[in-house]
Amino acid sequence: MIIPAIKGKLGSTIYYAANLSFKEIAQIVNRCCDDYGLKCIQGKDVLKDSIFPNALLLAVAEGEPIWNEIEVDYKGSKYQNWGFFQLEGNESIFAIEGETRVNEIKAALKEHRELKDESMAVVFVEYQKG
Repeated sequence: MIIPAIKGKLGSTIYYAANLSFKEIAQIVNRCCDDYGLKCIQGKDVLKDSIFPNALLLAVAEGEPIWNEIEVDYKGSKYQNWGFFQLEGNESIFAIEGETRVNEIKAALKEHRELKDESMAVVFVEYQKG
């Protein structure tokens, strides 16, 4: 999967901000943070009454995603850190923030296929044990 994204860095953490459809979120999030001995932040039931477009924080724990940077020149200004975040399919991805929302998205898609094109912001971070 190739995902248009913006690369950022905060301290020693490199992250990639992107937008994914509910279908894509359901496809790629394949683990839960309990699998890594982490306590996940629990969200509210966002799909029942209204959707709050809060970003999901997704950890990429295994595999080696590829960052393909592009140069953006707009009206004479150059913008850095734009590109495509490429997942090869062998990654282990779990929600650090938003696990409840991911589970609600997966459940909602089983009953309401029309939601598959809804989208929300996601931020990918690299997770390393230790």
